[in-house]
Amino acid sequence: MNKTKHQTIYLKNLIFFSKKFKKYKPVIFYGTLLGIVRENSIIKNDDDIDLLVDYRFKKKILNDIKKEKIFKINEKISDKYFVQIFFRVDKIMIFIDLYFYTNNKNNNFIVDRHNFFGNIYNKNFFLHIPKKLFFPIKRNIKFKSIYMPNKDLALCKFLYGKDWNIPLKKNANYKMKIIKNKPFIVKKNILSYFAKNIKVSVKSLFN
Repeated sequence: MNKTKHQTIYLKNLIFFSKKFKKYKPVIFYGTLLGIVRENSIIKNDDDIDLLVDYRFKKKILNDIKKEKIFKINEKISDKYFVQIFFRVDKIMIFIDLYFYTNNKNNNFIVDRHNFFGNIYNKNFFLHIPKKLFFPIKRNIKFKSIYMPNKDLALCKFLYGKDWNIPLKKNANYKMKIIKNKPFIVKKNILSYFAKNIKVSVKSLFN
């Protein structure tokens, strides 16, 4: 598969960021994990890089990031458990989303409070990620500087269901839910999606 300029630049900067902050072991997750596992690249047109970082390292990694003039923090959407970094490369804006997980030794899961919904104060929206799938963290075989969860295939299935290896367009083909602190993917009826958009288009003609 030929990579687009967007994919090439995003992959290059994922490697760059992972190498620069390797002491904090930022683990690829969500769409970035899906892309690397499924396509050995960033998913086409994906607009951010998703990384999970231990909450214990939050202050340290942010202090290191702030020392670098290239990076800026999007204060508008950042919160206690999530920080978005952005910078420009070759006229393309790179967004890096840092999800800070907590790890209670008494639990068999780590917790991502921000995840898909950003509802960090409602426990019903917390994502519980099984430790047996996540640890021990490992390096990607092809891209040595990239850190990955230990059971990457199983985690893709955990996050996106049994058909995780079939490309779908977010919001158009599916939407996410969290049920009992586990991710649940709801596939949309393609015909109803097109019907809805045709209805909107026709309506706009008369406005």
